[in-house]
This record gives sequence, structure tokens and C-alpha cells, in this order.
Amino acid sequence: MRNTVLSPVVVISLLVVTISLTVALKLYRSNSTANQPAGPNPNGIFTVLQAHSGHSHQEWLRFTQQGTLTYSAEISAGSRQVLKSRLRLSTDHSFVSYKKVTLNTFIGYGVNAFDFDFGALPKFVRVSPAAIADPLAAQDPGPGKSFNLDFSASYLPTKPLSMSVSVNHSYLRRNDTGLLAYQDSIYSFRSTYQFSRFVFARARVDYDTLSSNARGQFLFGYTPNPGTAFYVGYNDDLTYNGSNPFSGAFERGLRRNNRTFFIKLSYLFRKSFGG
Repeated sequence: MRNTVLSPVVVISLLVVTISLTVALKLYRSNSTANQPAGPNPNGIFTVLQAHSGHSHQEWLRFTQQGTLTYSAEISAGSRQVLKSRLRLSTDHSFVSYKKVTLNTFIGYGVNAFDFDFGALPKFVRVSPAAIADPLAAQDPGPGKSFNLDFSASYLPTKPLSMSVSVNHSYLRRNDTGLLAYQDSIYSFRSTYQFSRFVFARARVDYDTLSSNARGQFLFGYTPNPGTAFYVGYNDDLTYNGSNPFSGAFERGLRRNNRTFFIKLSYLFRKSFGG
């Protein structure tokens, strides 16, 4: 079990060192060529590290980690030629256990990601230089630094039951003002129970911090054969310490926006009509 813990630590450390050296080299090359005449646009995808480690079936079955560095340089046309470099770095790895648990992560970091300067009201106003000087000014798009983190875990305690949770966190920060254009986290829970080959129940709950919105979806289904199905479902839409979707006013606590109860039936007629 000790090797199971040490292997990811060593691999992640090597990945961080390799990525740091590669990023520094790319940035140095882009700065040194910024004043040179325009040439062909270089594009490259560089796999930093990929590692595999296996253990007995009683422990972690597989460990993989891979880092990808994507770099491109673009020359803008016009009276003044400007070299714009775009750098995107992402790392992902997964731990897969024997039959029961699956963990997955993805991390992405972008340099010169584009902000269209629309804002994300009511929590995030426009943060471009023009909008700070005059909130009613026209859009002033500009580059920024983006970050994205995805994490998910699934658990299968029994054959008919499956459960999973996931978290997605992302933000974009402008380069010129250093302010957040937006920041959002989405939390999700899903569960399915298969009573038999044809009968199942499914539940899903999502919460979005940017909109302060929580949604629940619950479904019972019976599908005896293709084309024949019976569904009963319930959807709920709630806001927690957020803005009213109709008036825009702030409302404290848990407020229901709408809810829906539905029944869906379908049947496939297998006999043809007419000649």
C-alpha cells in the first residue's frame, strides 16, 4: 500500500518540474522573437509525462497521469505587427480501483484566454478598463488567465446501484486590470438504481455558485422493449441566497422558482396499417 501512495507523489513532482522548465523555455522564446519579422505560425503539442503503475487487484488497479502543453504564436496583421503568444497547460490523471471506486481529475490553465467583456451579473460586473471608467461603455474584450478544475468520483456499492459526485471550478482573470471576470463552481450528484433489466430509478442534483441555483431531477422509468416506455418524473428549481430570476431582486434563504411533475408514455405499434 505504501507504493500506491508514493508513486503518484513522485510522478506529480516530476510533472511539475518538467512543466515549469518547458513553460519558462516557451515564454523565453516568445519574448526573444517578438521583434523579429513575421514568419510561419508555430504550433505544437508536447506530452510532458505519462506514467503507469499497477498493483494487485485488491489495491489500486491502474494509475495514469499525463500532461499536455499546447503552444501557438500568432502574428496580427496591420500597420504594426504584434506577436501574440498563447499558452495552454493541462494535466489529467485517474485512479481506478477494483470494481468499486473511480476517481478522475482534470486541471487546465490558460494564458491569454479571451474575455468578451460581458460580465456575469449579478455577482461579477464587467472588469475591462473601459467598463471601470464608464459602466455603460462599449465592450472592451481582452486577454486573461483562465483556470479549470474538474473532479469526479463514482461508487458502485452493489451491482444495481451506482452513485457519483463531481465538482467543476473555473475562473478567468483579466491581464490588464487583474480583476476576476467570473468565477464559478458547479457541484453535481447522480445516482441510479436498476431494479431489473427494464425498471430503473434515477436522481440528479446540481448546484451552481455563479447563479446560486440548485436543480433536482428525479425519474422512474419502465422500458420493456424498444419503442415502449413509461416515465414518471419530478423536477425542482431553487435559488439559495441569490437573485430572483423574474425581478432580479436579492432573496435570502431558499426560494423555489418552479417545479414540474410529468408522465411520459410511448408505444410502438408493430403491425402495419393498410396494404
